[in-house]
Amino acid sequence: MGSQTWTPRHASEVPETATALPARAFNPAIALGALLDGRVADGFRTSDSRRN
Repeated sequence: MGSQTWTPRHASEVPETATALPARAFNPAIALGALLDGRVADGFRTSDSRRN
């Protein structure tokens, strides 16, 4: 939240670029978190009721 406020304030000559920077930083972080969470979730075994 702070970067979304700080960036446009300090880059007033290019506001469109300044507002895109936080999104550019957040999207890879979200993707990396999803990848790592998927790896963790793959490590857990779940019971399959069809195999009893």
